[in-house]
Amino acid sequence: MINSLRRLHDHPIAGQNYWRTLKRYAGWHLGSRLLDVPHLLAYTDHAQLLVKRGDYSASNQYLCGLSEYREMAFACHFLTADDLFVDVGANIGAYSILLAAFVGCHALAIEPNGGTYADLQRNIALNQLQQLIDARQFAAADRPRELLMTQDWGNANQVWDDVHPDGSAVVPDALKSVQTIRVSGVALDDLALRRTPALLKIDVEGFEFQVLAGAKALLANPALEALIIEDMVQGHGAEHALPISQTIQNAGFFAVHYDPKQRALRPANAADQTGDNVIYVRDLESACQRVAASPALHVLGCVI
Repeated sequence: MINSLRRLHDHPIAGQNYWRTLKRYAGWHLGSRLLDVPHLLAYTDHAQLLVKRGDYSASNQYLCGLSEYREMAFACHFLTADDLFVDVGANIGAYSILLAAFVGCHALAIEPNGGTYADLQRNIALNQLQQLIDARQFAAADRPRELLMTQDWGNANQVWDDVHPDGSAVVPDALKSVQTIRVSGVALDDLALRRTPALLKIDVEGFEFQVLAGAKALLANPALEALIIEDMVQGHGAEHALPISQTIQNAGFFAVHYDPKQRALRPANAADQTGDNVIYVRDLESACQRVAASPALHVLGCVI
């Protein structure tokens, strides 16, 4: 609990009115324990999420407004209503719902886990965003194939791609006591998209390299202007951290640091890397023009 409260105190939005955040924190945890049922909670000033007890991802959005502050603010400021956003590893839809509700853009939300996918669809319907968000149940991969995925790890669910010679999945030692499911893998390049996304977000808990391997044509398309991708420096998939950055840079992107309050983008340096997510853009001048022209985002009393 101490670590959670410290993170909230240090968060740019939650920490701005810390006493209000503490009240929300106490109210959520008390209410979720007394009434162990899903709660419909406000998510920014533009949307709402159905939050279950133990759902770290959804409760964090409620408490922080934007749990991934820089990345979510960048996406809101960067995209326009004419753009397509592709959300790989959409989970319950925090990114897709935020962007469809605030920006008015279309989103393709990809989530392989059946239970989480049902929650994603429910959140889309609650916000009446069915016309803007296309939710699909599969795992983005390097090629069409069957994959193994953890079942009950919430927003930390992971996909594994080890296979026997006959093509069946190998269950790693770390997962032999864990409930797993089999999911369908599809390459992003094989999707019949009507247009190229302006922004691609990939958060797949260590499977990023395989996702990028199935998106070579997409990465090479100049209409894809920006990426947000998890920086896997340890744990599952850590061996691919350097190849991931090299793959993205070879496609013409470079990492940037974003200050949402100042609407300021600049090339990132080593001190900017937090081990969470990395924002990449293809054209810094164009990206700066986009974020400068965006309307203000109102979140928990903060104007961003």
